Amino acid sequence: MEATARKLDTYMEEEYRVEQTEKTVRRKVRRQSSERLVYLKRRFFIALSVLMVFLASLIILNGYASISELKMEISQMDKEIVNLNKSKQNLTGKVEELKSSSNIVAEAKYKLGMVYPDESQVVYFTLDESTGETIEDEGVINRVITALKTLSISF
Repeated sequence: MEATARKLDTYMEEEYRVEQTEKTVRRKVRRQSSERLVYLKRRFFIALSVLMVFLASLIILNGYASISELKMEISQMDKEIVNLNKSKQNLTGKVEELKSSSNIVAEAKYKLGMVYPDESQVVYFTLDESTGETIEDEGVINRVITALKTLSISF
């Protein structure tokens, strides 16, 4: 029995060693799997960080692109404003030139052939308001009265 007891002890010791070995193997496997999980988590975090930085860079570059586009539009509009102001000044000068009485008289005389009338060519008349007929006036007094009437009507 003693031999059987020794065999049993040896068998129990071996079984205990196998259990301990299995436990250490399980621990190693768990440790390796947890280490692998930590490694994968770190890799995922790094990849996610790189992606976030890339996206943030794209957003910033897009903002700079739109800002530079707006600056270009502003500079084009400034150039257009300068050109329009030059055109406005030219046109204002032309209008002032056309409005001046000396130019109007010169154009009337030389281009259209107009001249000032002589005293003999001027005829004064009065319109009778009730009948609508014209009454020819002769004399200086009637001319002065007609002129005064015309001035009083205009005011």
